[in-house]
Amino acid sequence: MTIIEEAQAPEVARYLLSGTEQEEFTPIQRGDIIDIITSIMVYKFANLSRAKIWAMLGLDLTQEPRTIREANEEGSEVEAIALITRQLTRRLGQELPQEMR
Repeated sequence: MTIIEEAQAPEVARYLLSGTEQEEFTPIQRGDIIDIITSIMVYKFANLSRAKIWAMLGLDLTQEPRTIREANEEGSEVEAIALITRQLTRRLGQELPQEMR
């Protein structure tokens, strides 16, 4: 994407974004791919705002992309598990066995 012509960039970016829905990526991976693609586009079209780039790529600006929402939810779940594990470790005064984690 960094070496293609500006005229071709939006089409290629949309193609890559559509591929994230077809491949088996985790929500975090999909969010990362969206971030990378939009960042490249922001640098390629320095005169456009990020909002205009998202509109150019067909990303919905009224809500977070589904993949980013899922990544945030997954991240919250991981944080909750880490918190509970830390609390149990402290309460029991020892490291939890791997099976319990």
